[in-house]
Amino acid sequence: MPFGPFEYFFRWQELDPELSSRWDRVAEKTARLDLSEPLISDDYFREAIQNFSAPWIAGKPRTLKLDLYNEAFGTQDLGSWLKARSRQFLGIDISPVIARRAQTRLSRDGREKAGLVVGDIRRLPFQSRSFDLVFSFGTIEHVREVRQALAEAARVLKPRGRLILFVNNLFNLFGAPLLNLGLSPWLKRYTSYEPAFSPQRVRGWVEAEGFRVIQADGIILLPKPLRYFELAVEGFGLSPLRRLARGFTGAGVKAARRLEKIDFLRRGGEMIAVVGEKAT
Repeated sequence: MPFGPFEYFFRWQELDPELSSRWDRVAEKTARLDLSEPLISDDYFREAIQNFSAPWIAGKPRTLKLDLYNEAFGTQDLGSWLKARSRQFLGIDISPVIARRAQTRLSRDGREKAGLVVGDIRRLPFQSRSFDLVFSFGTIEHVREVRQALAEAARVLKPRGRLILFVNNLFNLFGAPLLNLGLSPWLKRYTSYEPAFSPQRVRGWVEAEGFRVIQADGIILLPKPLRYFELAVEGFGLSPLRRLARGFTGAGVKAARRLEKIDFLRRGGEMIAVVGEKAT
């Protein structure tokens, strides 16, 4: 599926098309390997994601989470949060390295192992109509076959099951897509292709796969440079700058929380947030 100018600027064709091995390499190179404590921006991301999602998670659903990067590196700890609210929690990631790290982190409490598997979101290894909730944060935009991934999510959901989806916003107020373009040579070493899309396009994808959109909004109004600055300082051990980075990020989070109260500004958040309900 063509992504327009982003495909040209990020030179997708130069990246290893084998997603499994590429994400294995990301897991081995990420700046998050040696973090001494959670980032302030990670705590803010987790709070924003949970505040949006919580009203749509009810009745202890059988939950499937697409992508386990956050669980592997403790960036938002969404797996533990979803697991506590689910009758059964399963997660899937295309990278064996990431899946193993996520399994280790989610099983540290000594309870039963989390149900995590290695697999492809474009070909989910689950029976049709087997989940009540599919949760996807910053995941489907990392494959060209976005519609195929959403069709698979619809397939494994029960009638009236819900999809909670977060995708990078092309119209972010602070220009996150442009920053990602500028940093693409670095990003290709430490993360992955980071395209962004309009809210209308994302909503169209969801509706085209048979979902009724019951909520659409934007979340995360922290300027991206602050998040990248904090990650670089913490991840690469730049201790002389640590206090400065945390101070800037903390102030940015306080401002973001105030901006989130204004509806039209929220639409310019870093992430598009959509809840879809599968037809009966």
